Amino acid sequence: MRIGIRTDKAGLLDRLIHYVPAVWKLSDSQVVDQLYSVVFGEEKPQARVRRFHLLYGDTQNLVRTESLEDLLEIFESDLTAHLGSAARQFCCVHAGVVGWKQFGIVFPGKSSSGKTTLVKEFL
Repeated sequence: MRIGIRTDKAGLLDRLIHYVPAVWKLSDSQVVDQLYSVVFGEEKPQARVRRFHLLYGDTQNLVRTESLEDLLEIFESDLTAHLGSAARQFCCVHAGVVGWKQFGIVFPGKSSSGKTTLVKEFL
């Protein structure tokens, strides 16, 4: 799957790429399956106007927020959903896992549902 990421602030691109799966490869193709666009809402020292960070997935506005961390979380979530829906040979599960007697115990769940806490208790 080809994912495009563009932003109006060069330094932000490195932060966005951090959320892309480690197996990604750079491509010269200008054709993508999903294009993410980020507009950085930098605060101006004298401005009395709030500057929001914007994230678009193709033409859909995914988030408008003052928190860059919130934008990055939404980016990761949407990217994961797109990659998961495109996977033909794999099943993607949002889960915590614990090894036990040469088996894996999988705890699937939504974000903030307590998976990590449960895994820590088992460890």
